[in-house]
Amino acid sequence: MTPRILGLNPLWDQIEQALSALKSGQPPNLIETTQVDFKEERGRRTNRGGITPGYAENEQSANYLAREMACMANTPGGGAIILGVADDGAVIGTQLNR
Repeated sequence: MTPRILGLNPLWDQIEQALSALKSGQPPNLIETTQVDFKEERGRRTNRGGITPGYAENEQSANYLAREMACMANTPGGGAIILGVADDGAVIGTQLNR
């Protein structure tokens, strides 16, 4: 567990477990929990399923993530979105910074 100022935060354990499971090859749909969710940056797929380069700003993705983060904020204990992971578990990354 990662120590926090006010004690231990169990969410950090869930994040670490999810990343470890992803690294070992488990697909996101078997790893995700109520508090930890993997997301692919919206707007980066071509019509044929290819991945386009990311940009620092992506309005489509920002709107989508705002809704997703609101859901996590309303989850008891909070939550985390791990951005840059495709549904098949491929780590495609993100360039978003705002």
